[in-house]
Amino acid sequence: MIGVIDICADKTLGPSLYNIVFDPEPYKAAEAMKKSTEIAKSEYSDGKIKSTNLVVYNYPSVGAMTVVKDKTTGVEHRIFVDAYSLNEVEDKPATETEPGIWSLYDKILTYGKENNLKEWQKSDEITKSIEQAAANKGVNINAAVTEENITKISDDVVVRSSFTGKILDINGIGQERDVFCGPACIRMLCVYYHNPDPASSQETIYMGEGLWT
Repeated sequence: MIGVIDICADKTLGPSLYNIVFDPEPYKAAEAMKKSTEIAKSEYSDGKIKSTNLVVYNYPSVGAMTVVKDKTTGVEHRIFVDAYSLNEVEDKPATETEPGIWSLYDKILTYGKENNLKEWQKSDEITKSIEQAAANKGVNINAAVTEENITKISDDVVVRSSFTGKILDINGIGQERDVFCGPACIRMLCVYYHNPDPASSQETIYMGEGLWT
């Protein structure tokens, strides 16, 4: 939900006036995708448009991304259009110090992708084994979790033997903004490992200042 607050702070008018609007501002998905495609055709008339999708760029901004491939050189170009303002957003690749427009994806190394895929598959296998163990014990996984149900499946060898990670006794830290779920988790780990010490603020982590490497 997006809240808009208008403030009148002119001392000659007395106390400040607040106009609070709680209706969320809708983004223009269709218009943004159409515009990004039009820009791609205009700037790369000889190129081949590979895809146009609604994406989260420069997290948490929402916009349309069109990928166009130069037929001669094979080089791919990206066109971003913000879904709220419908303004074109300059494509900026990630560097050692700057996150870039497509930072969530530019910063993932090839090895990281492969490793993450393996971990994802392992996690999926664990999930399926737990679901099967629950079904075997007559536990409905869609119902509220109870201590009785946990006890029923906790001694199942499938559940116990599948987990290969490490459970950390970390104290919880609440997120300071609605988009700070990731920064809050990272700060918990920083505090736990005392690295860095003192731990960076959630705002600093969110901005990626000196932390991307």
